[in-house]
Amino acid sequence: MDNAGAAQGWGKVKERATDAGGSMKDIRILLVEDDRENCLMLKEVLGKWGYQVTEAYSGEEAINRSRKEAFDIVLTDLNMPGAIDGNE
Repeated sequence: MDNAGAAQGWGKVKERATDAGGSMKDIRILLVEDDRENCLMLKEVLGKWGYQVTEAYSGEEAINRSRKEAFDIVLTDLNMPGAIDGNE
């Protein structure tokens, strides 16, 4: 997806939240990143924008979290170590 496509996707999320009478604070993001520093930085930025962010540091952890909680968006690193990377 190019940047224009990504921007359209975010617009749809915002539109869905607004149409449902909610706000961006109602959008739950699962952030999957094996680099803890990058993950915490992204979590802080997304949190300032009003998103609810849950982090996972591996593909396995992401799968486990997604089985227990519902997320609207998954942002993932595509190049992670382990049996389950961002492409799985």
